[in-house]
Amino acid sequence: MTVEREIKVGLKKEEYETIVKGSDNPEKLTVQTNYYFDTKDLLMNKKGITCRTRCKNGIYRSTVKRHTVREFGYSTETDFCERDTFDPNVFAAFGLYCRGNLTTERISVYHDKELNVVADRNTYLGKVDYELEIEYSESGYLRAKEYLRKVYALLLKNGLVSGESDWLLRASTGLSKSERFFLALQNEAQTRL
Repeated sequence: MTVEREIKVGLKKEEYETIVKGSDNPEKLTVQTNYYFDTKDLLMNKKGITCRTRCKNGIYRSTVKRHTVREFGYSTETDFCERDTFDPNVFAAFGLYCRGNLTTERISVYHDKELNVVADRNTYLGKVDYELEIEYSESGYLRAKEYLRKVYALLLKNGLVSGESDWLLRASTGLSKSERFFLALQNEAQTRL
């Protein structure tokens, strides 16, 4: 089991493009696809548990992720299976089935021993959204907040944001990829009714 600490901020397309262009040393694009599994009534999502298989570099890793303390972006991940092909039945023993997928085009904009900052373009259920993720080590929380303020200053300089308090609020209330996926899935189901 690993502990993941991250700050997420939903971005507008212009903000995303400005962050990528203004980054210290943007690295090449990587692509990953998350396949999400849940019950018909989305019980796992309601409990703050994400069951997913992530395809990255041709490897399919199945993981159970528990979202814990939202304020600090903590979650725990337990990997239990790794394959070289997609298995739609990997969670079948738990009564879960594949509900769809989300593909992320990721650009690493900054990395050191305490921080990993990425800009993501996500495509799912006919939608496209953008986000900034700042993953940090156990001792890197203050540096993560500092980097968040640095990004705010860049966006302010380019006339894309106004108040810092609004920016920090966006950072503290950002939904995870799985939460956004399942919210869109629920909205799609309601639209069909």
